[in-house]
Amino acid sequence: MHELVPRDGVLHSPADVAALLSREFAYVHADPDEGKRRLHALAARFEPLGVRRLGRMTLDWPAIAARMRGLKHGEALVIRFGDDAEDALEFLLWLGESVKLDFAGPAEEAAAQPLVERCARALNAEVVLV
Repeated sequence: MHELVPRDGVLHSPADVAALLSREFAYVHADPDEGKRRLHALAARFEPLGVRRLGRMTLDWPAIAARMRGLKHGEALVIRFGDDAEDALEFLLWLGESVKLDFAGPAEEAAAQPLVERCARALNAEVVLV
């Protein structure tokens, strides 16, 4: 997975991310309805995990899920971007989170690398492998 970490430390809103990508790519589609649907599905997976400690960090999955469900329409988007619709990448982004791009395998990741680098440049972000 690639995380795009803003160089200035400021997380853009999903709408701002879509606008910045539209300056670099010919095809950008932002879908708030699909964003909400996927975010709620992700929240449903998080909620049963309860509260967990990971080293010094405590993750309260039910609280995280509640925050996700509480976002307003448009605060979570599924964004597709690329030079055309057929060769586009897609990610779910919600308010307060960084862009994360995941790939099915090494071949897909390698093929997507030029788009990932352009995306990072458009967002003034550093690509971090997580």
